[in-house]
Amino acid sequence: MEDKERLLPQISVVKAIQILWEYRVRILCIAFVCGVIGFFLAMGIPKKYRTVVTLAPESSESDIASAASSITSMLGMNLGASGADAIYPELYPDIVNTIPFSVEMLNIQVCTMDNSYCGDLYHYLLSHQKSPWWSRIQYKIKYLLSKQSRASVPDVLDGYRLTKKQMALIESFHHKVTCEVDVKTSVITISSSMQDKLVACTVADSMCSKLQEYITSYKTNKARGDLNSVMKMYKDAQKDYLIAQQKYASFVDRNSNLVRESSRAEAVRLENEMDMTFSVYSELSSQVAMARAKLLEQTPAFTVLEPARLAEWHFAPKRSKSAILFAFLGGVITCMVYLFKRKKELFL
Repeated sequence: MEDKERLLPQISVVKAIQILWEYRVRILCIAFVCGVIGFFLAMGIPKKYRTVVTLAPESSESDIASAASSITSMLGMNLGASGADAIYPELYPDIVNTIPFSVEMLNIQVCTMDNSYCGDLYHYLLSHQKSPWWSRIQYKIKYLLSKQSRASVPDVLDGYRLTKKQMALIESFHHKVTCEVDVKTSVITISSSMQDKLVACTVADSMCSKLQEYITSYKTNKARGDLNSVMKMYKDAQKDYLIAQQKYASFVDRNSNLVRESSRAEAVRLENEMDMTFSVYSELSSQVAMARAKLLEQTPAFTVLEPARLAEWHFAPKRSKSAILFAFLGGVITCMVYLFKRKKELFL
């Protein structure tokens, strides 16, 4: 065993440090040059601004029942139908990434800080985005080598007929916006990253509003349907009551001086008909009030914890970090090259 250990080569750490110390000036110069290159490469990347909005939905009994049902289903138990909503906060990020929601978002109106563009978000992302210089060169080379005509992108974004470039644009939009939900607190965090701070703020605020509208529309769909049905019956009952009331009043006016039994019987019949229609009308009036109260009860409430506001500084690119990273990589690679050149001196 001792003979085998002696045959294995061992690297002298002291000798490696001595070699690197001899080339310290070159290593530092190369690291400095790499850092400068990284800094200028980062300067070629367009600035991005981020706006974050946080809001908290109200915790209702249905949400608690939904959470309890999810936990019991994970444990393999079934407590029966709880009547909870099908859309709970954990599904909000999936809603944001759907095609219909993205199409609605791309049709919102935005305006840049310098007023150089005012229009929909779709055309802003399509033709008003800056890209790094190497990305433009790569695109031109790819276009020249493809031998294909440049496909035009439709001016109108139709959610039912999307081209490949429109789908790619929607996928790019999904990377620019995020929606995260804290499972413990149900706090919703919506962020938007754009090349213009005003556009980022507008997109985050519109996204927050549209998400609230979507959730409200879903949760109040049945209550609104019930209210519309009751309102229709209420208007019909009101119309019938007014007609019955008019018939009874007209008959009484025409036969006020007559004492025939047939006239009295007809007056009693018309009065009973009027009372019946009024009873239905009154009952439906109470049901309309109850349906409206139920609609208000089913309407979810959201508390905006952090509203949308303009970003003061860009969050990307981090030029200092890029310079440090390039300098570090350049220094490490240079050290490895010099150690490899004098590898015979490292082994004992």
